[in-house]
Amino acid sequence: MDTSLIKRLRQLMFGKISPGEFRQLRSDVHSGSDNDLQPLMKTLWEDPRTPVPVPADGNLRIIETLRRRTHKKPYRLSRLKVASVILLSLFFSWETYLFFARGETPAPDMVVMADSGQKTHLVLPDGSEVWLNSLSALRYPSDFGVKNRTVRLTGEGYFEVTADKTKTFRVETEGVAIVVRGTKFNVAAHAGAPETNVSLIEGSVAVEDGAHHLLAMLTGAQTLRINRKNLQFKFIEEDARYAALWSKNKCRVEDASAEEMAKKIGYWYGLNIRLENNNKDYRYGFTIKEESFREFLELIRELTPLEYSINGEEVVIRYK
Repeated sequence: MDTSLIKRLRQLMFGKISPGEFRQLRSDVHSGSDNDLQPLMKTLWEDPRTPVPVPADGNLRIIETLRRRTHKKPYRLSRLKVASVILLSLFFSWETYLFFARGETPAPDMVVMADSGQKTHLVLPDGSEVWLNSLSALRYPSDFGVKNRTVRLTGEGYFEVTADKTKTFRVETEGVAIVVRGTKFNVAAHAGAPETNVSLIEGSVAVEDGAHHLLAMLTGAQTLRINRKNLQFKFIEEDARYAALWSKNKCRVEDASAEEMAKKIGYWYGLNIRLENNNKDYRYGFTIKEESFREFLELIRELTPLEYSINGEEVVIRYK
């Protein structure tokens, strides 16, 4: 394994690489094969202390751009987690090249993402653990824990927060923030969704609006649903523990219509599922653990008469 290349990769990830070193690293990556790069990327990814730094003035926009560019490459490191894919995208992107060519120092913000159909886990500098669900992102400053413990979540995340009596832990989402000192909770705040769900597993949390005004307190195993437009909220009668099952690689569907089932399963596996000849009388309840998508379809076919076709990420389920 090329230790010098790993060293330069770490310098890039922590924003401590010069423009000249970056150009050399970019050249090395261009000349390397997937077989050469995969073990290096795997080594970096499996160390939870090495997140990906990006410019602060639009890091989520750049990450989305890089994801689209990566998918257009003639090859993909599909077996590696999304941080590896993003890091390789940084090497090839003209935005990053210009960023370094101007002699600027990368901003300290860190962004970790989970790709479609993937889940990922990271440990923050204070020891708090975060699990990210499919198509989710977590952003936090490199000095996290020094003055405050604030993170920004897009998508869904499950948090096990290390207790700290002197610093609250704040999860900012679109329109609302969750404030705790040490507890376990799940937040579903998908981009474009009309609502945000906060499910408390253990301890207590405060939910605030963007102006730091208290909206509600959760003190038991509860789920709070907040309307993003008017910040109206209500408590949902359900076992909040089910909301975080995905972090344990379990997908639970309970009394769901075919449409609801297809949406949740599509999100779980990272697929686009279209229903044809749907019977709205069908209701589904099950828990997926380690089944492949095809195994799942065969199980569903035993319950309801259907046929299916799979074309890449596009799936058609046709009821008979």
